[in-house]
Amino acid sequence: MGVDLEVQEAGIAKTSLYRHFPTKDDLIVEFLEREAVDFWSVWDDPQLLGGQLALLVNGAFVSAGLLKPKEATDVLLASAKVLCKAALPGNT
Repeated sequence: MGVDLEVQEAGIAKTSLYRHFPTKDDLIVEFLEREAVDFWSVWDDPQLLGGQLALLVNGAFVSAGLLKPKEATDVLLASAKVLCKAALPGNT
């Protein structure tokens, strides 16, 4: 994807983009840093983590035929209990 397309998608002037990001590398670094923050923030929020865990259990185990849906639900609930207990103050 080129800078011209990025500028068009963002609805800004190319000079504005380069005022904030002098090089394409600077723009890419900023993008990757924000992606990293977004990715790791999931691990800091128990509700988001629970959703990710549910997707993992369903996608990895049920779709692969390793667990039936009911079994996957049981695994998810047990995992959620452990995560909630670990999130309580004083637990590390």
